[in-house]
Amino acid sequence: MQNGQEIHGVFTSSDATTAVAIPMYVSGGATTGGQAALTLASNQFVVITDIVVVVAGASTVHVFLNDDADGTADTGETVIRGTLAANGGVAKSFIVTPRTGAAGALPYVIAGSAVQIDITFTGRIIEA
Repeated sequence: MQNGQEIHGVFTSSDATTAVAIPMYVSGGATTGGQAALTLASNQFVVITDIVVVVAGASTVHVFLNDDADGTADTGETVIRGTLAANGGVAKSFIVTPRTGAAGALPYVIAGSAVQIDITFTGRIIEA
């Protein structure tokens, strides 16, 4: 994979009450039925530049770069976090200050309630 490979992440689930990784794909390609989700190497960094989170029911939502691979959102790992109303959402751009985790850290999501959550993000993968 080349430095600065453009990617997008896509997540949809009716229950993210347990932390789960957000699948990532090469931008410009399909996200289902033909393109496998990317596997991150230990020397690669995810850089998130834009994110959209939508919920069907009221819930807290925490998207984070899981730097220590423990499945919990620790200090400094947050991409975006908040309490969203039913049928609500948030869109945020990090073009000026992109969110980057540690090498090999995958983006994860965890929710406070079992509700439909849809997340998309754009960014890139860079190598150390």
